[in-house]
Amino acid sequence: MNKPRFTKILGKNIRNLRESKKMTQEQVAASGIDVKQYQRIERGLVNPTAYTLYLLSRVLECNLDELMPD
Repeated sequence: MNKPRFTKILGKNIRNLRESKKMTQEQVAASGIDVKQYQRIERGLVNPTAYTLYLLSRVLECNLDELMPD
């Protein structure tokens, strides 16, 4: 899988988890991520750092592997 495809799927997985928890982008970003950066992550435009993925997994109450593309 190439990097652009990976980041698109990753963003989709994160968005699906957020929506399943009935959270807004602003609520998730309040974990310490800039809102605009978070929006770019969901759209698959950026590849988040390991620490950002850690923050997201904590606020979304999931394991890191749930965020990752298959």
